[in-house]
Amino acid sequence: MSGFSETERVREAHALGAGSYVQKPYILERIGLAIRDELIKETHA
Repeated sequence: MSGFSETERVREAHALGAGSYVQKPYILERIGLAIRDELIKETHA
């Protein structure tokens, strides 16, 4: 999560395997969906 817009550092983190990116304003539904998506990825890995 970050309060900043997607930057080069975020893109680098994604390239290294970081999961979903949730930007402010944090909405509980978006956080929950990001967590769900990452859990699904792990179960299919």
